Amino acid sequence: MYSAGASADAAALVACFKESNCLTPGQQTTWDHLLEDRPSCLNASHTWWSKLPSSIPVTLVTQLSGDRIPQLKAQCNVWLGPIAATMYVPLLSPAGTDLLTASRQRLLATVNAVQELFNYAEKQNKCQLRMLLIHEVFTEQQAANVLYPVNSLRNWARLMADTPLIANIDVDMLPSVTMSKSLLDEMDVKNCGGQVYADSIALRDKSQIPDLIDQECFDQFRKGVAPMCHNATDYSRWMTATKPYSVDYQEHFEPWFMADRMSSLWYDVRYRGYGKNKIVHVAATHSAGFSFHIHPAGFLVHRPHTESKGRKEFLKVKFGSRKKPTMLEGSLYKHIEDIWNSSRRDMKLGSYEAVVDPTMLSCMKQLPWWNGQ
Repeated sequence: MYSAGASADAAALVACFKESNCLTPGQQTTWDHLLEDRPSCLNASHTWWSKLPSSIPVTLVTQLSGDRIPQLKAQCNVWLGPIAATMYVPLLSPAGTDLLTASRQRLLATVNAVQELFNYAEKQNKCQLRMLLIHEVFTEQQAANVLYPVNSLRNWARLMADTPLIANIDVDMLPSVTMSKSLLDEMDVKNCGGQVYADSIALRDKSQIPDLIDQECFDQFRKGVAPMCHNATDYSRWMTATKPYSVDYQEHFEPWFMADRMSSLWYDVRYRGYGKNKIVHVAATHSAGFSFHIHPAGFLVHRPHTESKGRKEFLKVKFGSRKKPTMLEGSLYKHIEDIWNSSRRDMKLGSYEAVVDPTMLSCMKQLPWWNGQ
């Protein structure tokens, strides 16, 4: 077990995993864990905990795999407050007794890359970074490629937050600097597209957004692909808004939002890989009686990235099964659609409860900043 920037808080978090040994017989994750909704064995091997002070009462909560470290660095460059992030590394042990050499090397390379990022953040006095490196041991490559435990990672990242509010967003989304400045009571790129362009947009003021849209290289997120996911925001109204305004929930709405750390809902860990993992959380939040209000100045910018293997597998079956229905059997797509339909039914009946890792719930009771909640 390793800890950089160690503190009593980091030690308390790491202690939650002291009984976890994912190389014991039967603990390795297989495809059946998905189909049977069995909890996976997750283990924390490293922590990093910033010593920098923060005057922002909101922790940005996120999760990522090793290839998204540049995305987290970009977030750190524009977010002036604390960031709590879980780094995920899938490892292989086909025999179920020891890790493959390649997996050991991958784990070490990830540790070194995170250490470099952490040192950068501390030296540059950017964000205040708290990170937990979680690994999961698989017996088969297909499961390791696809079954990214996104909602488990979101929940573990949230455990590191100790501010009154949290903002749970994916690592590919850049919060505008205006958001940080508003929380602090503060209020020339030529080429279109790409990560550098996205980085520059996050540094701009809302008043510049209409001109950027007119240039046809910046627009509403997923406007043509999945408009129902964000239309409820009412972008036209936001363009001229000077005060927060409320919006009505619509099915498939999936905004990124700030919420109270203690009372907001946890993420359902049955949703792995790709598909509906955030939509179900927003739907459950609405069903629980929360309302949604739009910040008049802050915005997020999507930072381009390569397509995940989980998304590729999900969409391959989604569209391919229309001609070949046998593709549905035992697939990630079918399982996610089944539990989504079940979740919707339960919400209508008022009986839905997100499935959460028992280890995470037990850990929460041990952490002093959660007061045994």
